[in-house]
Amino acid sequence: MQWTWIIGAIVAIVLGMTLKRGSTNATPHRIDWIISGVIGISFAGIATLWLSQFHTLHPVLESDFFEYCTGVSAIDLDSPGVSPKRSTLPMILPRFFYSQLGLFDALAMGGIVSAGLLGGTLYLWGRIIAGPIAGMAAGLLGMALGPLTLYTRTLTSYPEMSICFVIAAAATAYGVCSRRYSAAIWAGGGIGLALLADVRGLFWAAPLSATVMIALLLRCHTRKKFIRLALFVGMLVFSFFLGGVFYVPDSIGFQEQVDIRPMFYRFLGPESGFEPAYRYTNPWVWGRHSPLNIIDTTRFLLEQSTIEPPTVLLDRPEVAVGRALARNYLWLCGLAGLSAIWVCRKRLWKLLALLGTTCPFLVALYGNTTLLENHSRFYLQTLPGLALLLGVGFVAIVPGGKCRGKHIVTATALFFAIVLGVLPSPLSPNAGWQIRWQESPDHLLSTIEEYKSGVRDRDPNFRHCRRALHRLELENKPLNVSFYPELRPINPAR
Repeated sequence: MQWTWIIGAIVAIVLGMTLKRGSTNATPHRIDWIISGVIGISFAGIATLWLSQFHTLHPVLESDFFEYCTGVSAIDLDSPGVSPKRSTLPMILPRFFYSQLGLFDALAMGGIVSAGLLGGTLYLWGRIIAGPIAGMAAGLLGMALGPLTLYTRTLTSYPEMSICFVIAAAATAYGVCSRRYSAAIWAGGGIGLALLADVRGLFWAAPLSATVMIALLLRCHTRKKFIRLALFVGMLVFSFFLGGVFYVPDSIGFQEQVDIRPMFYRFLGPESGFEPAYRYTNPWVWGRHSPLNIIDTTRFLLEQSTIEPPTVLLDRPEVAVGRALARNYLWLCGLAGLSAIWVCRKRLWKLLALLGTTCPFLVALYGNTTLLENHSRFYLQTLPGLALLLGVGFVAIVPGGKCRGKHIVTATALFFAIVLGVLPSPLSPNAGWQIRWQESPDHLLSTIEEYKSGVRDRDPNFRHCRRALHRLELENKPLNVSFYPELRPINPAR
């Protein structure tokens, strides 16, 4: 743990020398991008090598490993065998590392880089809304939320997909708080990125778009208003035409992906009353179908909300643990949210940015209280909103405009003491209310077994993954992530 304090000391000194020069203007300056990089690197390094070990019993977390194996190793993004359930955009990052690192290390490096982007983007998001102190607090306190440290150990595209939603939120905040033309471009590009990252990105894009539209239509005089509106819509249109690049032709639509009836049938079979005969009209896939299909998609979501899960599924211990955890996070959101609203109460547009950009994360987090399965990946997408509220709420205690360098060094040291568990607090990694995830890598082990046994050698959809695993064996590399430290039995959170 000694090296983590060395990193903390360096970060504290750097922030103390630079952050005091930060402006509360909505537009980030060059120094803000430097600070964002420092916080991002700190986030990725400490989460990978230390904090993530408090929150999982296994070195890696995964699901549907075969699909991600194929997505990384396929020659082209639209090659046969690439999963129709997922956008290929999030796979670009691990594919970048694939040729040099191989399959497992490429997936892991994608998660680590995503963790760095998360820390840096949280800083920029908080910086835009409430100043540099809020950004620093959001980026550093985000490490106190256990699932966010697991970006670095998740061998799926969830980290890359989730960071697209966080970038969209930060860009939306900029579009609301700044009157510059570039702000409208950033907002449209960020929301377009969320729509390209996953068909479920619609859940984030819809409220973020509404937030930007309110700001665009109510601010500035008529001519500038319509120019900004045209730039914003133009970026969304550009994103729409890219949809055909990142979604394969037979992509599964939003309705089918969020339908809860197949899960009921998987658990209970015919007794569930939902045998496989599901029909979906006018599916939603960004860039593949008409945007007007959002009407039928909304109607479908309303119908889904009226379906009551069978009581037998609600009585499982896994469900009780997961729902209790989600409620605890929501309580923390409420406390931090009240403080954050107090900070922004006198600045209308920043208050709108705060509420509008955290809304989809908090609604999704509330949805976790109704889930019938408990997986860490469900929180990768939702907890960044809580991290932002913690950062902005901190400004109520230490007003950013009055902080000097020595105050920032002290605050940074305090954050590290809390995050690393030196100072006992509810945000310490072993505080007791966060859980240590016990998800075993069954899909990964099953894929390796199928490769070694040759049972799927004639399956054309398995050829990309088989080639990736065979390459590792030819290079005498292990069939696992090579650069993680051995998972030590650190005191579990639960």
